[in-house]
Parts: sequence; C-alpha cells; structure tokens
Amino acid sequence: MVTRNKSDNEYMVKDLAEILEVSARTIKNWERKGYIPNAVRNKWGWRVYSEKEKESIIATVKKQNYFRKIVP
Repeated sequence: MVTRNKSDNEYMVKDLAEILEVSARTIKNWERKGYIPNAVRNKWGWRVYSEKEKESIIATVKKQNYFRKIVP
C-alpha cells in the first residue's frame, strides 16, 4: 500500500463526495467497482487524492453521468 501525508492540495473521500454531491460510500463503491482509480492511502489508511486525481475523477464521473447507465 502506497502512503503519503495529507497536504493542502490533497483531498479525502469526504471532499470528493461533497464536490460531487454524493455520499462517501458512493465514492468508495465506485473505487471498488473500478469506475475510478484506487486512491493512495495516508499513514492512517485513509484515502487521499491529489489535485490532479481529484480533477480527473470529477471529469470522469461527470462524463459518465455519475455511472447511472452502467449495468452491473
């Protein structure tokens, strides 16, 4: 597991969830299903996203209409 310390330009699941107006659980489910890339974990094991990762995830989620048309 890759780890890093959180800095001002890094985001946690709750930050992405707030930006995308979904729950943190939804973000984790998207990651588990492979819709978004796995996050790097900080030293406490929490998911941490860089600015670049955050922007990429937001773009992917919006492009895919929040994954609403994907059939399991």
